[in-house]
Amino acid sequence: MQFENFSRKDISFFGRLANLLGANQESLIPLIDVPFSLENFEKQFQSRQPMSQERRDTLVEVLKKQYQQAQLSVPQSLELLLQQNCYTVCTGHQLNLFTGPLYTIYKIVHVIKLAEQINQIHKNQTVVPVFWMATEDHDLEEINHFFVKDKKISWSTAQSGPVGRMKLENWQDWQTDVLTIFPHHQKQLMQLFEVYQGENLVQATRRLVHHLFVDTPLLILDGDDADLKRQFAPIMRKEIEDSFALLASGESSELLERKGLKSQALVREVNLFYLEEQSRKRLEKTVDGIKIGETLFSEETILKTLDAHPERFSPNVILRPLYQETVLPNLCYVGGAGELAYWLQLKPIFQAAHVDFPLLQLRFSAQIMSNKDYEKMHRLGFQFTDFAQSKAQVLKQRLSSLSRLEEIQGNRAHIVDALREVLVKEAGQIDKTLLATAEAHVVRIEEILKKFDQKVRNAERRKHADMLTRIDELHEQFFPENGLQERFENFIPYFLQNSGNLISELIRGLDSASHEFLVIRCD
Repeated sequence: MQFENFSRKDISFFGRLANLLGANQESLIPLIDVPFSLENFEKQFQSRQPMSQERRDTLVEVLKKQYQQAQLSVPQSLELLLQQNCYTVCTGHQLNLFTGPLYTIYKIVHVIKLAEQINQIHKNQTVVPVFWMATEDHDLEEINHFFVKDKKISWSTAQSGPVGRMKLENWQDWQTDVLTIFPHHQKQLMQLFEVYQGENLVQATRRLVHHLFVDTPLLILDGDDADLKRQFAPIMRKEIEDSFALLASGESSELLERKGLKSQALVREVNLFYLEEQSRKRLEKTVDGIKIGETLFSEETILKTLDAHPERFSPNVILRPLYQETVLPNLCYVGGAGELAYWLQLKPIFQAAHVDFPLLQLRFSAQIMSNKDYEKMHRLGFQFTDFAQSKAQVLKQRLSSLSRLEEIQGNRAHIVDALREVLVKEAGQIDKTLLATAEAHVVRIEEILKKFDQKVRNAERRKHADMLTRIDELHEQFFPENGLQERFENFIPYFLQNSGNLISELIRGLDSASHEFLVIRCD
């Protein structure tokens, strides 16, 4: 694999916030504590509140139990978490079917390489990478599919509630669809499918991610655990009693507005769900108590249930980062611009809960292409940054560079101006009432010329049709549905093309601190 790095500023698919998060975090203070850099981890080591040994012991035991339930060997890096000088860097994602889009893999690769590079610089501390599985999300429509070669592969199930608890019914149906697409890679795919099994989706996901990253120190954590939530119970109690997140969010909104940014997530009066096996229902405060679904409970009853069964409560998007930072000795969260946008709302909420706010790092992005396609792009006359725009813009610019229309229009512009001058002069000399008629004739001539110009455009399109079609097809291949490849394509085709070495090559080639957008070329 060959790696070529670009600034996000040169790729039109990224917005202002991504560029701020990636290259100008100083401008985001005080929405964040400290701008991201490898050097600033020293400040994190010094300022972070020590994690009690009891909490470390609990975290290690929970992870051991989860790996054993999935019938997996426990990573050697797990025991490091028992030491007071061991910390984590973390990324997380939903349980998308078969990991979903490519950027799920990129997030995990990034956090692994980040931990490796921190350990190389800060010799007296140890950092291990963690993948936090968002097992309690309940939006099945977001996670039940992925795309390969323009084909949507979907998992059909009527289950509801937290997706991590869903059983693997109809599991072979979508796998058969994948095997049909790759008739020459049946053995490799079947090996992956044999790994991607378990009692439920969370176990299958753990097993697959563990298999793909088995040669790394990655730890995979499911937050849907009673012992971990017991540690978070005091903050959940504070939320139920005081609505502290909503109160603190006023400061967040003011800070965001000052930076010209908007809140991404709605902060509610109670930012918790109540979990049951097949449901995840929001807690809503009323004047008479707290509603869960259609049932009303007293606040006292809810708090007693929280004390006895903290595992039945689930933080929403506002409190989930707080939960994560409560149970992990975490220094940095790595994510995409969309999810980091709502982290920018959270610092006052973290302060109200007396929880340390981590460094935030924008994950790298990438475009994988074959050397053949890379050369094809150049033969068509493009550098990658020219090509990394909307398809309409790329086609328009190319046709404009080939068109003679501007030259034609320039040649005749003075003729039309001269004609107008002559007609107006003659009309004025004969009868001033003819001036309007003279102008109308000139306008009619201009309309005729516009129609002629359109015919010229159409003729040029026909003349260059083959080339424009090649550009169209290559752009669609690089940027499906006018978006980044990483947000659409699954890892399967690239994994198969690289004989299973995709992930190790990504880890080898990545510089987590400086790479922004990578073009990755392979044979």
